[in-house]
Amino acid sequence: MKKQIYRIATLFLVLITISSCSGGDDSSNNDTPDPNPVLPTVTIAQITNITSENATSGGQITNDGGATILEKGVCWSTSPNPDITNNKTNEGSGSSDFVSEITNLNSNTEYYVRAYATNSVGTSYSEQSVFNTTACVYEGNVIINTQEGINAFGENNYCEINGNLIIGYTDNGSTDYVIDLSPLSSIKKVKYLSINSSQELETLSGLNIETVSGIIINNNNVLSNIDALLSINSDIEFLSVSLNSELTNINGLSNITTLKEIDQNSVRIEISLNYKLTNIDGLSNISTFEIVDYGGIEIVDNNVLANINGLNNIPSDFKGNIIIDRNQLLNNIEGLSNITNIRGDLSIVALGDDLVLDGLESLTTIDGKLTIAYTKAENLNGLNNLVSVGEEINISSNHSLINIDGLNNLDSANQIIFKNNNTITNIDGFANINSITNDLELTQNNALSDFCGLNEVIFANGIGGNYIVEFNAYNPTQQDILDGNCSL
Repeated sequence: MKKQIYRIATLFLVLITISSCSGGDDSSNNDTPDPNPVLPTVTIAQITNITSENATSGGQITNDGGATILEKGVCWSTSPNPDITNNKTNEGSGSSDFVSEITNLNSNTEYYVRAYATNSVGTSYSEQSVFNTTACVYEGNVIINTQEGINAFGENNYCEINGNLIIGYTDNGSTDYVIDLSPLSSIKKVKYLSINSSQELETLSGLNIETVSGIIINNNNVLSNIDALLSINSDIEFLSVSLNSELTNINGLSNITTLKEIDQNSVRIEISLNYKLTNIDGLSNISTFEIVDYGGIEIVDNNVLANINGLNNIPSDFKGNIIIDRNQLLNNIEGLSNITNIRGDLSIVALGDDLVLDGLESLTTIDGKLTIAYTKAENLNGLNNLVSVGEEINISSNHSLINIDGLNNLDSANQIIFKNNNTITNIDGFANINSITNDLELTQNNALSDFCGLNEVIFANGIGGNYIVEFNAYNPTQQDILDGNCSL
């Protein structure tokens, strides 16, 4: 009995040993490269996460063909049966499943995709899949008043708005104020951009707009930074930055170089009522300003604006109006030193206490009106090369004005209004004017007693309109001047 048990045990051990050896031989055979490898087999994964610019796919190596997978990924094209000479991803080596991001696509476009795998024999491809990127252009105007609205619109990943983008006041008593524009980062092009009356928006960060025809940044109580607009590099038609009480600079506009008519609006820049704005250097790269009909530059009511040097590069022959009014700390206008001709009006009103008109020395002609009013300038010497003003000359309420000799190169005028300049005693700066087409009004100049600067025009019978002289220290008639009584 014992011998029988022993024999059974011995047979069992032999069987285990044979089985173990057999298993070891199989393993060794699996690690041995196939002496006759073939192309691998690969299948493509479903295409998902399709947007206007991107999509996700991938693949599975179902057979390596008996050789190591050297490279795998997906390839795509707008033509059928793409291969690795077209756009492709490279997800590395090995036979594991892979995921690929398909990027830099055009919107609203049909694409063909195949997965690929490469071994030592060559490259094989999966069946072809086809998908369409989404349209990224929104048709029409977009008006958004709440952060919820910003977030919801941003989920569409539009690249363009074929209309205006207006971000503004939260209405209907809602407190869901706009505070973050980053959900709109995919938008590259809009017609007009308006950021208006956004009560809690501190920065425009998140915007990546490159092309826009007009910009309005108005009445945003806490907006202090517009640097996100540095991405704009297109020609624009108008620019308005007004009533932004925390804005200290407009450097975000530094990449704008050209203003021109695009949609038959007036070509203009308006910078006004920004109470902490210290400079306009963000306009310094604007060198082209093409006005067809009406437009120009208005820098108005910026309480701490110290200079207008940002206008240094505007065209010397400027075809529009230049209005520099009520900037209380602005004491020089050297930013206009490049200008030789103004084809519209020039208005300089209520500037700093120490104003000098240096910066206008190159100016020779003004086709429209010249207004200098409510300043503390003592003289007009910066205008000493001015020879022609096409319309009205209005010099009023300049209570520190001592002389106007800077106008002595003028030889004609359309109309002159000279009033309420309390300290001036003579008008010798008019001495070379021989014709005034319309009215001459000299009134309410309390110290003005010498009118001999009118001799040339009076003796030439050159006043075509009314002669109005009253409420001055001396009020001669034209006959008085002809009789030699031009002063007290």
